[in-house]
Amino acid sequence: GQPPLTIKLGAHHGPAIAINANGKLDYFGRTVNIASRILRESQGGDVVLAKETIEDQRVREVLESEKASVVEEWRPTLRGLGAPLTLCRIRRA
Repeated sequence: GQPPLTIKLGAHHGPAIAINANGKLDYFGRTVNIASRILRESQGGDVVLAKETIEDQRVREVLESEKASVVEEWRPTLRGLGAPLTLCRIRRA
């Protein structure tokens, strides 16, 4: 009777501030904020990354080994960012 669980994933890379408070590691900063905005673009069953992340050779190798590819590119206006960021939706073949 309950709706199925939907996993959404978005990621970004860059510098972040990490702190350990009450035995738990937490991250802060612009990179973390952008990752949060990217996550909101996920539909579920996909991974959303900035195009600049996908252009990294190491990321391309992982995508290839997992038989995953870009199925969509778009430029949303993400809250708090001055310029649009090109995002890519990735799914396994």
